[in-house]
Amino acid sequence: MTNTSHSLRAVSLLIGLTAFFLSSPGYTKDGGDIVTDTLATKLVPGPVTFSVLLPPSYPNAESRFPLLFWLHGGSGSHRALQSDAPAFRAMWAAAALPEMVVVTPTATQSQYMDYRDGSQLWETFIVDQLLPHLQSQFRITKGRRATFIGGASMGGMGALKIGLKHLDTFGAIIAYEPYIDPAYEWKDAKAGGTSMFHKAGDPVVQHGDPVDEAHWAANNPASIVRDHAAAIRASGIHIYIEVGSEDVLGLHRGTDFLHNALYERRIQHEYRFVAGADHVGNSFAWRTPDGLAFLNRVLSPGAPDPRLDAFRKWAAGFKTRVGFVDPD
Repeated sequence: MTNTSHSLRAVSLLIGLTAFFLSSPGYTKDGGDIVTDTLATKLVPGPVTFSVLLPPSYPNAESRFPLLFWLHGGSGSHRALQSDAPAFRAMWAAAALPEMVVVTPTATQSQYMDYRDGSQLWETFIVDQLLPHLQSQFRITKGRRATFIGGASMGGMGALKIGLKHLDTFGAIIAYEPYIDPAYEWKDAKAGGTSMFHKAGDPVVQHGDPVDEAHWAANNPASIVRDHAAAIRASGIHIYIEVGSEDVLGLHRGTDFLHNALYERRIQHEYRFVAGADHVGNSFAWRTPDGLAFLNRVLSPGAPDPRLDAFRKWAAGFKTRVGFVDPD
């Protein structure tokens, strides 16, 4: 391709983006392909600011795109999308991830939860208000097969909790180092759990004071898996969880606990225990793309594999001949 062709493509993209921003009152340009807006709401303290990353072909295409909620961690905001955007751009440029619209709302320290006292309803806001708003404002494909949710730390916990509770809305979950406890019940979480936060008396205002143990369990990913295993398994939702082996916050304990909860109930998922990785740091240079590669496999599962089919047929026959019964 000539330099002139590259220049024409660049000019075309710039014109397309400029036209989009100018024709979308209320949005502010926040870094080329990222737009930021606010949404008035009575469900949570508002208005809520959110940023949207648009894929490269968005300005000039008429097609619709999948949607990924990309939830920030406990100290983050919508601006976290600025930091993570390069990973998406690089994978799009390498054709390693289908283009999609990515959104990050500012959710403060809410844990993306509907509070016990009803004062803040973050889960309801995301599913019942923000999602329809995005679908009306952007060219987004509707339906669970094209709607995904992910995040890290508090965002990972939010992605798991919301995704597992709304199986008819989300088709995949990507949870990095989720802020979750290695427990099914609050009394066990308080006794040990994520430990450093509970031991320090970290307030759990979302669950009431004193803590409503039923409310805690209803929003704890491992408890959700325990109580709704059949529905989760039948839904076919795609689940990716990962954590660093050296997570300084101790979140590897809760993530491993969730992995075992899923495994014991025969719920398909992918789990990565990243050797030597911590809660932050350079390891995310490959950990972020690893999780997005999982989403790429969800969206592009590949063609049937005759060699695998033949091997499975042989294995089934061999098991029959020797009288072996799979324990699962």
